[in-house]
Formats: sequence, structure tokens, C-alpha cells
Amino acid sequence: MILSLKRNFISVFLPAGGITSLAFFTSDIEKQGVTKTRIHLASTVYGISGFVSLVLIAIPAIIILFLAHNLTGTVLFAFFALIIIVGALIFALRSFIKGGVIFRLISRYQPKLVFFYEELKEQEYSAKGFLETIFFSFLIELCGIAHLYIAMKALGIDATLQIALLGYVVATLMYAVSPFMRGLGAVEISLTVVLLSYGISQVDAISASLLYRFFEFWLPLLIGALSFVYKRDNLFLRIFPAFLILILGIVNIFSVLTPAVSERLAFLEDFLPADAIYFSNFSVIIAGILLIVLSAYLVRGLRNAWWVSLVIAALSVVGHLTKAIDYEEAFFGLFVVATLIYTRKNYIVHNDKRLFHNSISILLAGFGFILFYGIVGFYLVDEWHYGLNFSFRQSVYYLFNTAFLFNNGDLTPQTEFAHWFTYSLNFCGGGYIIFFLFILLKPSNYRHQEEENERKTAEDLVRQYGVSALDYFKTYRDKHLYLGKNHEWFISFRISGDYAVVLENPVCRDKILTTRMHQRI
Repeated sequence: MILSLKRNFISVFLPAGGITSLAFFTSDIEKQGVTKTRIHLASTVYGISGFVSLVLIAIPAIIILFLAHNLTGTVLFAFFALIIIVGALIFALRSFIKGGVIFRLISRYQPKLVFFYEELKEQEYSAKGFLETIFFSFLIELCGIAHLYIAMKALGIDATLQIALLGYVVATLMYAVSPFMRGLGAVEISLTVVLLSYGISQVDAISASLLYRFFEFWLPLLIGALSFVYKRDNLFLRIFPAFLILILGIVNIFSVLTPAVSERLAFLEDFLPADAIYFSNFSVIIAGILLIVLSAYLVRGLRNAWWVSLVIAALSVVGHLTKAIDYEEAFFGLFVVATLIYTRKNYIVHNDKRLFHNSISILLAGFGFILFYGIVGFYLVDEWHYGLNFSFRQSVYYLFNTAFLFNNGDLTPQTEFAHWFTYSLNFCGGGYIIFFLFILLKPSNYRHQEEENERKTAEDLVRQYGVSALDYFKTYRDKHLYLGKNHEWFISFRISGDYAVVLENPVCRDKILTTRMHQRI
């Protein structure tokens, strides 16, 4: 499926893409033990069978058009061009396999194809297998006819299977013989003309053509583009989630700063109190700021950054719904959450656990200081500084609102001292949050503790099993060593940022083990 999607995508941008694209993307099949010769031969059979099945389905369509006096010169030319292409492909394949004129002509300019020819001669061929391939290809043509018929029915057009047959055959003939862009434009026009000739209105004919082509051409093209990045360890999928987190952070901020839709807000106020709506707005804007910061850490593949981003993105979804029923932003947040879950295996860099453990006492002491400073400060402050005589419960409440930047609208400083005390709590709470995020997200630093005998063991392995000119440099003091189980092999590497850069292959006792260790690394 992936092979088909990739070839379909690049065929749009290649000359005669329906044929030339069959030569690409063989590596995944080669990994399964299939030779490149057999893959190309199978691709050729696949391409020829597609043309043959189209000829078979086009014959009755051409007869119907001829009898109805609707057969145009363009359609007739495309039909005969297709027959010529099929005949040429079959002749070229048979001539090459049998060592005929095509083989002699090509091998004169490409001598390396002689090996390809020798392998082809050893293949076993089955006439039954060819016929089965053509049969299933013919069934695919029937699916295409049904596809066009359903598209017309979906738009309420009074269509028949005959119209669907003729429209599909004419459109596919234009597609098959088009040398560029897989018939883009020519298919839509020819299909529309056929539908118009059978009394379908212009608007309905164009609509049916576009609906059919959306599912037949554009949607597979989009999925084909995505097929190049479907693997979870793809570099694009490391960058894309970080980009989405950055965009979500910006969306959060602008969503709060722009006016809400009055009808939605009025509806929401019937279910939630004003304080809850205010808190949702505040939470969304704080989440936006944090997401912008987290996007930089996600690019580095930090596991903790992934967890925090996932939680904040999920909370953003809830926040958008509870602040003004902003379902557009909520849907985007859900998409970001789904992307993070899909790419979770890309984030393997852990935080600096030693720093985190060493900082626990500092975090507890800092939190205790903020509690003591804020509660005692509010409890003992004179009434005229804020216009309130704080109880112990009010002191705790206003401490958290002020220090951790929550709702603080009903606390109004009335003196210079009150302003200073409020700002000091803001500073302490903000600094505490920044410090906590720093030690939570700081990546671990590699600390290699080399044993005394490791380098000597590595030097012995190089003397016994070294086969590369680079093996001599693998035991230099500027490199780290990693010895395998029972000290039968080792790799030499340097640390660069969050990555270990390995110098060539492992050094070990045989090539098979070298290959196995290289794949494991």
C-alpha cells in the first residue's frame, strides 16, 4: 500500500509518470529478501496489466459511442494510442527477456543490464499468474465505474451505469495517454463533456467530475505525500509536533486577546459562573506562553517536554470550550494532542535526574518560603494597605492568587508598600515556576565513567579483528568507548549535544556480528 501511494504521488511530477514511477521505491521490498530484478519485473507486469484491462473495458464503451454517433476523434486517438503503448510494452518485455533486438540495443549503452538479463532468464513464468493479474486489474476498472456512478448519485443526478461506463473510460483514456501531470485538467474536461452529451446540466456535470476526481486523484495524492513521513522516527515528525505546539501557543494567546462570539458566551454563562470563565481565559493564555517555550524543548526530543506539552495541550482543549465555546481552537488542540500521541516514540531524551533529585530540597524550601512569606505578610499587614482585614483563610487564598498569577482582580493595593509587597509575591511565584520548569526539562548530560581496562580491551579487539583504516583511531583518548556483552565488540563515539556520533561500524570478531551490531545501534 505504501509503495502504491508513493509511486502515485511522484507519478504526477514525472514525464509519463504512470510508467516511469514504477522504477522507484524498491528498498522496502528488497529488505524482505526480494531481488531488485524481480521487483522491476513485477512492476512491469503490474503496469502492463493495468493498460490491458483498460483496453478490455474500453472496447464496449467505444462500440456504444460509435453506435450513438458520439465517438470523437480525440477519444478514438487515445484508444489507439493506448493499444500501441500496450503492444510496445509487451514486445519490449518479450524481446528483452528472450535476448532480442531490444536487449541488444539497450545492453550496448547500458552493459550493467546484462546481469539483470541473466537473472531474468532464471525466473519462472506462469501464464495463469499473468491472467489472474489482468483479471484483478479488470475488477479495479469496474470499481472505477462504480465510483463515478456513486459520485453522480450522491449529487442527485439521474445517472445510469452506461453513462458511468462511458464517462470513466473516456476520462481514464485521457489519463493513461497523458504525458504530464497524470491527465490533470484533461480528465476533468473530457469527463464533463461526456456527461453534458447525455443531457446532464453543466453545473451537475462539473460537480460530478470534481467530486469523482477528489476521491480518485486528489485524496490519494494527499495521502501519498503523507506516506513519505508515516514512520514515527522520521525527522519531519520530530519537527512537526514542535511546530504545532508553537502554533497552538500563539493561537491560545490570540484567542484570549480577541473578543469572544457573544452568542456562544451568553450561552456558556447559563452553565458556568463568571469566575470559572475568567479562570479558563487565564489558564489558556498561560498555557499559550508555556507551549511556546516547550516547542523549543520538543525539537530536542525531551521526554518530559512531551509529557508537559501533552497535558497542557489537553487542558487547552478544555479551556477553549469553557471560556467561550471556541470549538475551532479546541479541534486544533485535539489534532495537536493526537499528533503528540502518534509521535511519542520520538521523545527519548530524559531530563537530568541527578539535578532534579538534588533540587528537591531547594524546591520544598522555596515553596515553604513563599507560603510563609505570603500568608504571614497578608495576615499581619495593616487594613489600610489593601482596604481588607485578612483572615488566615483569606491570606492563603490571596497568596496563591498573587504568587502564582491567578485571579487577583478583587485585591487592590492602596499604598506604595502594598504595591511593592504584591510585586514581590509575583516575582517569587514566577521565579519558582521558571526554576521548576528548568530542572524538570533540562536534558541529562552524558557522564561516561570509563574503567581502567576498557581501553586496553578495545585495543586488543582492534589488533585481533580490526579490518578498517579507521579502526586505529577508535581507541584514541578523545573518544568514548562502549563495550558489548562479554567484551566481544565495542563502538567508539563522541557526544555532540543530545546525540552520540559513532565512528563507523563496531569492531568485532566477524562481519556477520558487525552487521548485527550496526543494525542494533
